[in-house]
Amino acid sequence: IYSIKNPGKGKMSDHTSELKSQIIDSKMSDSTTLQTVVSKVLKKGNVSIKDKDLQNILSSYLGSSSSSK
Repeated sequence: IYSIKNPGKGKMSDHTSELKSQIIDSKMSDSTTLQTVVSKVLKKGNVSIKDKDLQNILSSYLGSSSSSK
């Protein structure tokens, strides 16, 4: 049996950008992963809101430590 239209294996470097974009798209569509990443960034940045009306906006991301700062 002969394969006439075989594209060959190719190189990994030919496919890395496509694979990275697929992984990023799957992670961005997952809400729990997205919330975890946003929470880590906000905690690492030591974000605090001084306005009394807006203090609780980020409470779901920052946990219990945001309201006391």
